[in-house]
Amino acid sequence: MSAASPQRAVPRGLAPKAPISVRDRLALVPARRTSASRTPFVVFMAVLLVGGVVGLLAFNTQMQQRAFAASKLQHRATALAAEQQGLRMQLQRLDNPQHLAAAATRLGMVVPANPAFVSLVTGKVTGDPEMSTIGDRMRIRQPAARKPAGLELPAKIVHVSAAQAAQRQKKSAGHGAASTTEARRAGKKGRTD
Repeated sequence: MSAASPQRAVPRGLAPKAPISVRDRLALVPARRTSASRTPFVVFMAVLLVGGVVGLLAFNTQMQQRAFAASKLQHRATALAAEQQGLRMQLQRLDNPQHLAAAATRLGMVVPANPAFVSLVTGKVTGDPEMSTIGDRMRIRQPAARKPAGLELPAKIVHVSAAQAAQRQKKSAGHGAASTTEARRAGKKGRTD
């Protein structure tokens, strides 16, 4: 190829098959500007955000329902514990020997004056049994003890003059109408005495 003969551009598809050199393979190609579609990414992020909010709302609702159920169960447990305590107190009251004796007395039963005992092994009766009557009935509840005479103090009567009543009235003016009425009554008593 001489310098005088210019090379003609031959379309690629029609060009003769010649060996391709490295230089021919490396050619600068203008960059194509292709923008990737953002729609799938935006849809994915929106679905992720909506799913997260819905999941958080469902979790919060579930936790609230469980808290309400726990609160109801706690109130029920408290009520049952109070009921159990009341039943225990009632059982203790009914288990009291005095309660049993009072119930027996209401039925007309009396404590025997001289009981007899039967041995279950031998069948022998020991003691001298006597029939009890209503007169043999014993007191279950003892009467309340009287207050000793030394503890009973005589009533203390205080005579108040009209001047003293007026002073008390001035002091108690800030305490209300009831205290003023009491002061007037005390003044009247002082005058009549």
